[in-house]
Amino acid sequence: MTSGVNTIFLNKMLSSDTPFGISSNPKTSAKNPMIVTTRKQKMTDIQLYHIENQKRKIEYIDSAFVKKNSADIGKYKVFIIQSAENGDCRDKILGAIETAGEDSICSQSYL
Repeated sequence: MTSGVNTIFLNKMLSSDTPFGISSNPKTSAKNPMIVTTRKQKMTDIQLYHIENQKRKIEYIDSAFVKKNSADIGKYKVFIIQSAENGDCRDKILGAIETAGEDSICSQSYL
């Protein structure tokens, strides 16, 4: 390592499970169902990157639902789908990358 260079490894930046405390299916979660809308309706609404019926979606959720890493809401982010579509990790471990702006979060489907 070069002197004076700060190195941050990716494993220190990734959240392995529910990065913001939002389940994979926030609308239909048996444990914690949430109101998700297609348009921003309140000043406290933020973008939610999630997967529904095997399709990527960007919808809106009230920031009050965020239970983890709320300090990261206002930061730019890179989201990566956790595994191949059917969960079979033999051929593909990481999915396509999504870049997200400020005031955004992701569901459990993303790292």
